[in-house]
Amino acid sequence: MIKLRTFVVLVLTILLSGYFTGVSICAERETAPKKKKVKYVRAKHGIETMIELSTDRDKMVREFNIDTMNFEKVLKGINDSKIKAGDTDKGIKKQYGEPVVVVPVDNTGELERWVYKPGIGSFFDGNKIYLIFNKDGYLKETKIINAGA
Repeated sequence: MIKLRTFVVLVLTILLSGYFTGVSICAERETAPKKKKVKYVRAKHGIETMIELSTDRDKMVREFNIDTMNFEKVLKGINDSKIKAGDTDKGIKKQYGEPVVVVPVDNTGELERWVYKPGIGSFFDGNKIYLIFNKDGYLKETKIINAGA
């Protein structure tokens, strides 16, 4: 009988202490408050921004295609021996298009390297063509770099 009495007192103590401290053993789990629905507002210039992004992407794709076409024309010109040492930079640019980038070969400024590459290629790997010109604008040498070869 004493054990039952001790048990009842213990249970009542726990329940009452929970009542006064705000903790309920039998209480149901509280649910998280509902999130408010986000009301989307159409941006004033949203469509114009989307059109501009699309146009910029189209320009980028066009540039990639031009780079690839120029690379293929220069490659064909070298393979057909139409591009050779002594050609002028102006003549090559007119005939085969702008290079992707022009960089100095060294710090002296005596030589510059024109780089032609396909639009999807990387500067670090992938196919490239180097046309190296002297300071007077005459082609000194050509290099074809095949990353896959």
